Amino acid sequence: MNRTIIHFNNAGTGIQSKRIIKSISSYLNNERKYGGYEFAERFKKETNKLYINLATLLNAKKDEISFISNTTLGWNLLFSSLSLSKRDEILIFENEYNSNYISILKRKKEFKKIVISKIDAKGLICEKDLLKNMTRNTKICSLQHISSQCGNKIDVVKICKTIKEYNSKIIIILDCCQSVGQADINVRKIGCDIAVGSGRKYLCGPRGTGFIYINKDFKSLLTPIYEDMSSTLIKQNELVFKKRSKFFESFEQPLSLKLGLSNAVNEILKLGIQKIEAKILSLSKYLRENLNNYKQIIFLENKNNLSGINTFYIKGFNTKVVHQYLKQNNINTQISDAEVSYLYFHKIKVGSVIRLSLHYYNTKKEINFFIKIIKNLLV
Repeated sequence: MNRTIIHFNNAGTGIQSKRIIKSISSYLNNERKYGGYEFAERFKKETNKLYINLATLLNAKKDEISFISNTTLGWNLLFSSLSLSKRDEILIFENEYNSNYISILKRKKEFKKIVISKIDAKGLICEKDLLKNMTRNTKICSLQHISSQCGNKIDVVKICKTIKEYNSKIIIILDCCQSVGQADINVRKIGCDIAVGSGRKYLCGPRGTGFIYINKDFKSLLTPIYEDMSSTLIKQNELVFKKRSKFFESFEQPLSLKLGLSNAVNEILKLGIQKIEAKILSLSKYLRENLNNYKQIIFLENKNNLSGINTFYIKGFNTKVVHQYLKQNNINTQISDAEVSYLYFHKIKVGSVIRLSLHYYNTKKEINFFIKIIKNLLV
């Protein structure tokens, strides 16, 4: 991709292809030509391909997918639709994302307690501590696949198996916001009950898009906190819930963006997620191998569990200064700190890090330029 700016902030937003932008623009022009509702009816088959594309990517059924405007909203809607009692415990880990943690803390008066399970010295889930922390009252487990603030890829198949073997009724919510589009995700193999993901990051879809996967066998346990005429009927002054799929969707949707996300997912499918993952991993390894001799640069990921997200700080340098220096040299990165994950940064006792996130369209040439700029800083 020929760009003046080197984009290493794919965990923030991926770069949309020209085809995606054209499809969104074309849809909006057709709304203007035919009318919003009228064109929506004409083009329904195309916009509804999103469910087929996401189901294919996740190895799910199309009726298990809901389109949402962003992951935080989806996680909030989902969590707020689960019933809780005073005996219930909610299990999270030390790499929990703040937005999810906020949703849990907002309801803390409704359940018994939050249990925080440890991340080990390698940045992975400590299974011994996990087993110690699960009890007969554990109701929900929130699990990060790849966290926003640290790029360790968690073996979620193994962790979900451990949880379900302990108690198959524990509800597992998988946050794959940073993994979908860069890692192979098979919800059947993983064994999660719910998965929430973003469209704007590694899927390279438009901002304002995301999805929730809800296992078909799990839907009866939910009482959606949000409903409108698309999901509920009024009969004799009583509410009748009629929708058993596409939970949390509303009648009014940004259909141009929905189409854009569908096409973005289709592009990922055509490229092949295994090829994408292999390319990204090779770039992350290349980055690190070429900076190994610089002892001031501290990477925080486990070298055996890498993803496209690479976080580091430089001893003796203020992270904000490094970030600004990179920006001045037309390199996009992001700062991660306690505002992203209070628990994680409290654990590692580091104030902030630079997050450099790579995608398949990044190149070794771009990485070489980044390395050159970093070396100039260290001289």
